[in-house]
Amino acid sequence: MTYPPEQAIVRIQDAVAEMMEGTMQTHFKIGLEYAEYEPVTWLLYQLAGGHVDPNSNSSQIEPVLGKSNVRLVTESDFAKIAHYTGMTTATFDRLCTDGLYKYGKEVSALMQYAYAE
Repeated sequence: MTYPPEQAIVRIQDAVAEMMEGTMQTHFKIGLEYAEYEPVTWLLYQLAGGHVDPNSNSSQIEPVLGKSNVRLVTESDFAKIAHYTGMTTATFDRLCTDGLYKYGKEVSALMQYAYAE
């Protein structure tokens, strides 16, 4: 069976969306682990007063951040991001609900705060 071009395009778009469902991760969600979240955790660790010991494992973050897994996203992490970036309560609540967009302004603002002179 052949379809008119406009229907064929829609079917292709639907098929691609179906194939990609669940494979594209754009937001860090509380309670989940992401390899790409490690730099955010180490940055939060340093901002909270921790000093990175390259000879130690990642459990060195536990006394400062209250977690031993650098890939685990916690609400406490989001609270620290909100504090360092001057986020409003409403924005923080939305962050906890929707997740942290890994390419978004919140991560950029955190880096700007960390590396400001």
